[in-house]
Amino acid sequence: MPNPETEIISQESTAVTLPPLSKAGAFWYSIANLGYGMFFSFNNAVIPLYLHYFCKNNIILGLMGSSHSIEGIVIQPIVGSWSDKIRTKIGRRKPFMLAAIPLCSLLMLLTPVAANLPASIRLGAIAFLIFLFTVLFNVAFDPYQAMMPDITPQPQRGSVMAFWTLLGVIGQAFIVMVNFNKDEIANANMKFYIVGGVMLVTTLLTIKFVREPLISMVSTKPHSKISAEIRMALKGLRTLTQAKKGLIVYGLYGIGVGAIMPFLTLFVKHITNCTDGQAGQAFMILMISTAICVIPMGKLTDKIGSMRVLFLGIAMIAIASTICVFVSSLNSIYAVLFLAGIGNAAQSAAAYPLMTEIVPRDEIGLYTGFQTVALSVLQPLTVVGVGHLMNLGNYRSVFWVCAASMIIALLVLKSIKLNLAVHEVTVRQLELDNAV
Repeated sequence: MPNPETEIISQESTAVTLPPLSKAGAFWYSIANLGYGMFFSFNNAVIPLYLHYFCKNNIILGLMGSSHSIEGIVIQPIVGSWSDKIRTKIGRRKPFMLAAIPLCSLLMLLTPVAANLPASIRLGAIAFLIFLFTVLFNVAFDPYQAMMPDITPQPQRGSVMAFWTLLGVIGQAFIVMVNFNKDEIANANMKFYIVGGVMLVTTLLTIKFVREPLISMVSTKPHSKISAEIRMALKGLRTLTQAKKGLIVYGLYGIGVGAIMPFLTLFVKHITNCTDGQAGQAFMILMISTAICVIPMGKLTDKIGSMRVLFLGIAMIAIASTICVFVSSLNSIYAVLFLAGIGNAAQSAAAYPLMTEIVPRDEIGLYTGFQTVALSVLQPLTVVGVGHLMNLGNYRSVFWVCAASMIIALLVLKSIKLNLAVHEVTVRQLELDNAV
């Protein structure tokens, strides 16, 4: 049986047959997502509540609690394209993780220190550090995600993404559920240290134990500038019509998620007058529901296809968002979030495997970057708009925005034709092979 640790893949190959990924391989790839899951949950659920002690503006709280920011428009396509083209002894994705995550963790450790600065510069310093460690996190995360199709054959991708998501959800639930101190600020400060440390350790474990396929470092093609490659990729969207539709779906999904996640705990606390801990439990219920359902959804993805499972997941989130417009009690919110967690499990297991079906393998890193671009443009705009409405007292607006976005995403998703995607990917690969 071929060994994934020694397999060499030609840069010019148009068809790559990967050996099955072992359970150990799936575990070591996914272990980094335990730390990254903590980061996402910390950003979305803890940072807005933490900053609420220093600032009452919901727009600022939402922007700081968003996992994507506007700088991603420029940075992420460059990172994605570079991770497709770079050739090192440790692989083409891991260098970005190795460079960015240690710095990201260091800045997270410094953020609680900034909370002790004079009041005149305190909020600015905290916001600046959060901005920087979010940028660094995304520099590492997109290439890390793009590593999955490099090491995993198509028939396994739903199951591998499901296990990957499960570890991420465990990390998310843990950092929300665990309280280290009765003082809310001291508790959040401790979580900065925990998230930064765990993220660093799990990243180093993935780097050590996952062997990326050795892609030939010898190319018969001249190296072009990354800017030229991005322009070529943008032109490629004329060929990859189904991929273009996919990016629209991911963008619309990002609008919906961006409307809710930075404000979820604030919404729960405002509507029910509950404690910070009870608001955090609402987020945890969403994560627990996802954890319970994600492995079955991954198996379902491998069985019936990524597009059908993704459609199911987005539809369930649309239904849950609509119901949330009308609920008021803490228990009813918990019940609806459990339903939303099932939908989140479905989209988590199916969304990225779908992308790997509709874009060429040689551009998967770049298109992962494009996906982040869509989120980097739309999420901050959504946060600003929804934050303004919340400042005016309309806290339920987050769910109207989410429901509308998900319904439009379903209409676009329905128009994607996988049989056409196969032809478009073949044509696009020929364009890449013939490019000078």
